[in-house]
Amino acid sequence: MAVPLLAAALVLSACGVSDDGAEPVEPVESVVDDVDVTTSSTDSSPTTSVSEADSSPATSLSEVDPDRSPPTTETAGLESTAEATPVPAELTCWRVEDFGEEAAERWRVINDGVMGGLSEGFTEFSGGVATFSGTINTNGGGFSMIRTSVFRNDEQLGDALEGAEFIRLRVRSANGRRYEFTVQDMATNTAVMHFVDIPVSSEGAWQEPVIALADLEARVFGTDRPNLPAFNLDEISTFGIILADGFDGPFSLEVDRIDACARP
Repeated sequence: MAVPLLAAALVLSACGVSDDGAEPVEPVESVVDDVDVTTSSTDSSPTTSVSEADSSPATSLSEVDPDRSPPTTETAGLESTAEATPVPAELTCWRVEDFGEEAAERWRVINDGVMGGLSEGFTEFSGGVATFSGTINTNGGGFSMIRTSVFRNDEQLGDALEGAEFIRLRVRSANGRRYEFTVQDMATNTAVMHFVDIPVSSEGAWQEPVIALADLEARVFGTDRPNLPAFNLDEISTFGIILADGFDGPFSLEVDRIDACARP
């Protein structure tokens, strides 16, 4: 389901709010017909063995009181991607981001304040770990996002991810909120963003979720648009993590590394 007020995040692109220098493309109207803007729904390494992603059922956000703030240790509402692509038992993975000394120059936080919202998000880089934290306020906004247009060593996203089928992250969270992996490409309008859930539990332990690029779904102004073309990896322009789960309250996600993976 799409998340209320994620529309604001999408409108950022439509309004030209960008940190990556990507050239604007044709207006939304020429890409998507009849969009209802009032509708809301938000090192190379050797072959590595990866356990199959957890497919256990989770509580739907629609079953959760939207007015309650999530507890600090456990949050109902994590959703697994429907019919997620099975993760092969073995993948060949290579490092694309290790959050080294220059990570702060590559990654930028975008909060809903650019659209009049009150959410706050920050990043701290220490010891090769990026900590993305802050407070979500759904009154007039409701999102915070970190994104980049280049990876370590200033490598362009398309070059670093060439041949990738999966993204593997090493992350941990104390509250298990519904974070999403998000990308944009230059093949479609800048108002179009592609999303997929990052399965993170509330246990506070390091996890290595693996997500399939094939599971990315397009949204325009917060509305799912399955009729749009699939994400085009060759034309990737931005890469990031967003929190827009419709809940007020604090959040914190640590990211240790990001790998791109493919079948051997």
